[in-house]
Amino acid sequence: MSKARIPADDYEWLHWMQGFASHVAMAPADYELTVEDALALNDAVARFQEAMAEAYSPRRSAETIRLKNDTRMEAVKLCRQYAAAIERYDRISGEENLKASIRPPS
Repeated sequence: MSKARIPADDYEWLHWMQGFASHVAMAPADYELTVEDALALNDAVARFQEAMAEAYSPRRSAETIRLKNDTRMEAVKLCRQYAAAIERYDRISGEENLKASIRPPS
């Protein structure tokens, strides 16, 4: 998955990540992933969302910003890993890729 496919802005990223994670969670086996993979992805999304809320709250501090950035990096890594794996599987249709917000193979 190219880095350009993932938004740079925290809010846009969170929106994309939530859609990707929720779609994968509906039927992880359709994407050659396990239930544990889907749970890990949803957990990463939730941790980033919580950290982001703190980082943009009146309690904003260097620590809350660091935590947001760290959880975002973890979530990005996991999303890229799963999206790249999904892109590689020939058995996953272009339509299914699009449903998960992944560019279908050309």
